Amino acid sequence: MPNPAGTGAVPYVTASAVLVTGVLAVRAWQADLSVPGATAGRAALDVGVGVGLACAALLLRSHPVRAALVGLTAATWLLGSVHALGTLHHGFLVLALGTTTASRPWTGRSLTAAAAAAVCAWGGGGQLVSGTLCVVVAALVATGAGRGRERALTAAGGIVLGIVLLASWALERFAWARIDPQALPITHDLAVVAVAGCLVAASRGSGDPVWRVRRGLLAPVPPGQDRRQVLVEDLLRTALRDPDLSLVLHGPGEPPVEGRPVHVVRAESGEEVAVVLSSSPLLEDAGVAAAVAEAVRPVAASARLQHEQEHQLEELRRSRTRLIAAVDDERAAIVELLRSDALRRLDEVIEALAPLTGARAVSADVETALEQLARARADVLAVAQGAPPADLGDGAIEHAVRALAEASPLDVDVMVDGSVAAERSIEAAAFYVCSEALTNAARHSGAGQVRVSLSEQGGSLVLEVSDDGRGGADPSGSGLRGLADRVEAAGGSLTVTSPELGGTTVVARLGGVSPRSAATA
Repeated sequence: MPNPAGTGAVPYVTASAVLVTGVLAVRAWQADLSVPGATAGRAALDVGVGVGLACAALLLRSHPVRAALVGLTAATWLLGSVHALGTLHHGFLVLALGTTTASRPWTGRSLTAAAAAAVCAWGGGGQLVSGTLCVVVAALVATGAGRGRERALTAAGGIVLGIVLLASWALERFAWARIDPQALPITHDLAVVAVAGCLVAASRGSGDPVWRVRRGLLAPVPPGQDRRQVLVEDLLRTALRDPDLSLVLHGPGEPPVEGRPVHVVRAESGEEVAVVLSSSPLLEDAGVAAAVAEAVRPVAASARLQHEQEHQLEELRRSRTRLIAAVDDERAAIVELLRSDALRRLDEVIEALAPLTGARAVSADVETALEQLARARADVLAVAQGAPPADLGDGAIEHAVRALAEASPLDVDVMVDGSVAAERSIEAAAFYVCSEALTNAARHSGAGQVRVSLSEQGGSLVLEVSDDGRGGADPSGSGLRGLADRVEAAGGSLTVTSPELGGTTVVARLGGVSPRSAATA
């Protein structure tokens, strides 16, 4: 298996660091106990802080620079018990505070942190200068670029150490006689440990590989962007050292972005497909610009393909909606012909033949003909009644549902929660759902009681039909599948719940409802 460069040296470096830390810890322990009046507890705390800093350095392996600085802090802390090093450890610790994952070379924050580290290492001013510089660097970190969690934790560590140093300086200067001489060193030691903990916690949130994978692949994606765009954008921010970089993908017909320094990315055909909003000077290099273009082109092509697919799906949905509307219009015209023409003619024939039933010679034949005509009229009437009323829309669905309930051979209880109004296509879809559900309940479920509920919920028309039958309905059957297609074409959803021996419940949720002011009696 391939081994990344430098990976094999990590165990040796770690082992060497542990060995050096162990040697320094033993020497520091011996030196602390040799001081007149020293206690084992105080020596243990002093050595424990150094060892804790070394452990923090090991936990910061994902940030080599910061890990090295914290490791040097640990070494100088322990070495300070053997040789007088002043506040050298403060210098490395302040520099570690100013080195965040978003740091860029030669920024004001980096220069300030370097200057603060030099002053602290030199020891000029002691706790007053070190504490002030800690607070200054923490403020620069808090107001700088980078991830909010990392900035907050790093700044918190710097402020804690700065406040402890400033408080120690003030107490030593003005109130030393009234406080325990051991209290200030112990507080300082705990503050140093707290800073190391803040640095580790901040790095766990920004540099840990598991966290980076979760953040990049599982975090919510901003509206208008896909995950690949977010990942490439984050990669470019790191590579070009510009935390404010933005990647804008051009969809078909979108105008170019103006108002900020831009780097245009073009497809191989020369068409502009994206722009990188960045002031990074690295983009002026032709090789860097070519690499950026190679990284962005696949994302732009994928985004354009996705846009085209979404457009095709939307057009397909609209075509299906138009087709269903055309079928409904044609069916309504046929039903109108049946009602106005076929039923009228059947009624005229029945009315004309009715007086002949008294004649003996023709009574049997006439009665047979009348029976057949009555059956034909009932069949035509059933077809006409199964079609949605022509006046659906603007709340007529309530009357249509009540008419279906009255025509059903079952005991149907209709509940209407308020009065809702929707466009014809939505009310027609609700009508078909109710009609099919009542028909299935009467023919197949063995139900005795059916409940129909019509309501408005969150701007949607909700129709629920439930029965107390044997259940076991198949949602993938042709009837229910056709209803689901019709409801989806109207922008809604259909759910069917039908456990064995538990009855069947059909719920259609259709959008586009506007409540009317009048309440249903």
